Amino acid sequence: MGISRKVVLAAFVGLGVLAAPLSVSGNPSPSAPLGAAVFVAEPRVSYVGSSNTLVQSLLARARTCRLENDRSGVLDAYQQALRADGKNSDLYADCADALASVGRCNEAIAYYQTAIGENLSQTWSSSRMEDGDLQLRFALLLSHVNEQELAADLYRRGYEVLSVKEKKALPSSFRAKELKAGKENIRAEFAAAARTLLALKYAADGFAPEATAQLEAAAAIVPECPRTSYFLANARYGAGKTTEAVALWQKAAQTGDGDLRKWAQEALAKAK
Repeated sequence: MGISRKVVLAAFVGLGVLAAPLSVSGNPSPSAPLGAAVFVAEPRVSYVGSSNTLVQSLLARARTCRLENDRSGVLDAYQQALRADGKNSDLYADCADALASVGRCNEAIAYYQTAIGENLSQTWSSSRMEDGDLQLRFALLLSHVNEQELAADLYRRGYEVLSVKEKKALPSSFRAKELKAGKENIRAEFAAAARTLLALKYAADGFAPEATAQLEAAAAIVPECPRTSYFLANARYGAGKTTEAVALWQKAAQTGDGDLRKWAQEALAKAK
């Protein structure tokens, strides 16, 4: 019998998840595509299973602080929200991103472990733990601290939630060894692909602004990627920005190949 992923991750970040600062075996690389701040766009304006009015007001405060680039304020708001609702995967994930944004990556990893239900001492669960988007966000953080094997594993789990069509446009997996070595700018490709997966998940769940934010982040990491151009064009078109959409579809049609080129050409024909 193989060792479960939960046991491997527990060994990685340690037990007693929230008791003390935890350590990871890798160190953030100066060349990692996420930069010093690991900030992922908030996935929802309201959280599944949380009708708590205090939590909602704290989420509003977190959004305001984020707009003001007040990272400490964002973290404080999420930590207070967790004290009000301590069984919410989305809150743990957003608090993890806030921790990472101020350089507290070890604690962020522990929070993500709880968010996806891989804390061995955890006594609660939620339907959100297997939706895929939290795994992708965690993968971005793990790649940032150079824990590429776990990052690649979580990427694969996020990939599995896509539709058959979308799977054709994205890599199904990444080799941890190549990610660790940083071959051929592979880390940038990984980050862009993970953010595109995240965007497609958000779009499928009806969170268009959050999906667009992830696609814009992916385009900033790998500007010439035809895959990102195609999906960002779809988002622009859905927002009524036809001129921008057409330019991006043209870019995808010129630089892409196979199904991606065909989809871009079909979109251009319909937009006329």
